[in-house]
Amino acid sequence: MSIVVENFSYYNSGAQNTGISFNHTPPSATNLLLAFLCARGGGAYISGMTCEQELGFGFDPLPFTLLATQQHSETFWLSVSIFFLLNPINSNLPINMAWTTSSRVIAGVYSLSDALVPVVGSVVGKGGTGSPLQETVTSARGDLVLTAASMEGTTEDTLSAIADQTQDWLERNATTVYGTAGYKAGEPSCVVGWNIGNRACMLGLNVPTATPPPSFFVPRIIFS
Repeated sequence: MSIVVENFSYYNSGAQNTGISFNHTPPSATNLLLAFLCARGGGAYISGMTCEQELGFGFDPLPFTLLATQQHSETFWLSVSIFFLLNPINSNLPINMAWTTSSRVIAGVYSLSDALVPVVGSVVGKGGTGSPLQETVTSARGDLVLTAASMEGTTEDTLSAIADQTQDWLERNATTVYGTAGYKAGEPSCVVGWNIGNRACMLGLNVPTATPPPSFFVPRIIFS
């Protein structure tokens, strides 16, 4: 088997603020949620980030774990962060994100099945102005490589996925920041990235499959 992307949701914060909440329904097969936060801070990098799945009825929320953050440009304070939650509640519940630095953000959540928790060492990141902005992720057949990017830009700037990679959403917050995410099937030395029209930063990570594809043994036949 291979990892399945069951569904995804995304949210645009609009105004600069310190928190958002949006509903997401993981299908019953989901065993891992991955949340992305693409941000532009108001004079500083976004900090003090938390993410949780709200349960309601007096129950404590399920906290996501921050996996990695990539930052770029001390003038525009761009960043991309990734969180994960193993074994979420499969119901239409709010995803709450909060941070301490007033920022414009675009957030998204993927529901994955047959997935293991990503290894910290599998996450790569980069910031820059040269296009394409891309990185190589160590992966394998059956795994899934996800990537997200944050870009400073105007309505005339472009932000698109490189070849053989999905682009599942693209949002622009006011006139200051773009946020996007996508994925591609895992393979050794898997290249993910974005065609950018302005300064940007990106993250890429490998999600291991819980049931690796079988390896095939081909017997050697010797004729004498």
